[in-house]
Amino acid sequence: MRRCAGCGCWEYGGAPGCDRCAALVDRIVEDGWRVFLRDRFGVAGLPAEEESAIAEMVADEPDRHDWRVVDGALDRLPAPAAGPRWAGGHGAARRATSPTASATRRSRPTARTSHPATSTRSGSASR
Repeated sequence: MRRCAGCGCWEYGGAPGCDRCAALVDRIVEDGWRVFLRDRFGVAGLPAEEESAIAEMVADEPDRHDWRVVDGALDRLPAPAAGPRWAGGHGAARRATSPTASATRRSRPTARTSHPATSTRSGSASR
């Protein structure tokens, strides 16, 4: 990995605050979606209405697809009352127009968040 010239973090790690890192993350999702379309449908791009229909199918069965495909599908679906995108990727947080939706997406737990099984109650680990 290299350091990002935009923010100084490791590449990808500065998203969503760093536009360059966020663009790198968005590219991973977009590339995953395009590969899925090419592998399943023989083309890397389809008319918008066909892509929307495929995106709905993917969103209905997310456990059957790679996370990049799911995020790519969610990027193509309208998100009622939650901003312009469903996906929780870094680009979604950066571009969200709803202050509530944006704050919610940015407040997702990070790797440093303690797991419930390792949290402590009254000084002893819970089991």
